Amino acid sequence: MHLLPRAGAIAALALLAPGPLPAQPTRTYTPDGFEFPLSTPRFTYHFATGSRSGSRFEGTWFAETVEGVPSDQRIDSASVDTKPGQESVFFTLAPTRTPWPPGLYRLEIRADGQLVHQERFVLR
Repeated sequence: MHLLPRAGAIAALALLAPGPLPAQPTRTYTPDGFEFPLSTPRFTYHFATGSRSGSRFEGTWFAETVEGVPSDQRIDSASVDTKPGQESVFFTLAPTRTPWPPGLYRLEIRADGQLVHQERFVLR
């Protein structure tokens, strides 16, 4: 039985990255979302604020269907207050140990409490 790792480093960064983002591991798209290897060290999701700059953003990570974990278990979350004109936020999740338990994960992003985006990904 796999236990879900607690998020070792979850952060919502309110500033633009100082340089280009590092390349992501090789991934493929499945009907459930992008697929990543279990050895993936962390996930960083870049979200464009669009017309919602100046809002409070919250990113919540879920284990949607993960081996040995109850369905839709919340892993962790973080929030950030953006400034008017701020173009993006970043949400990062890393396990305290690897590999990740295999399964389907989800990130939900809310702006001022309203769901504005969700992204699903598979770890195999």
